[in-house]
Amino acid sequence: MAPKRKDDDVEDDSGSQFSEAEEKKAAPPPTKKAKTFSVSTHERAQADKGKQKQRAPADVSHEAQTNDAGETFVQLSGKRRATVRVFKDAPMVDIREWYTKDGKTLPGGKGISLSVDQWEALKNAMSSIDEAIEAAKKA
Repeated sequence: MAPKRKDDDVEDDSGSQFSEAEEKKAAPPPTKKAKTFSVSTHERAQADKGKQKQRAPADVSHEAQTNDAGETFVQLSGKRRATVRVFKDAPMVDIREWYTKDGKTLPGGKGISLSVDQWEALKNAMSSIDEAIEAAKKA
């Protein structure tokens, strides 16, 4: 027979067949409450509209240039450029952010490559896009 421990005389009145430690392990983690906001998305957007930074236009030349790989590009801003390149024998218009590391200008992950058909569709949609931009400026 095992020696009697001090807590053997204490009765468990919880009615559980598991120890307190076992119950803690089995209990699901508490759920987090979803945050609620008293300000609507529209109101927040309107408030943020006045806070937008006004960036000065970058002092860049929009003339066509050639990179080290012989591809033609146009500098759109300090960090962005549109490059015409060939990928898998198909010409593409690559609009991308660039960064400088160790004196080299390298393409960033943010950007999009458009096929010739997509580029043509974008050019054809320019007047509609311009109209939408003007309407957004007035809103």
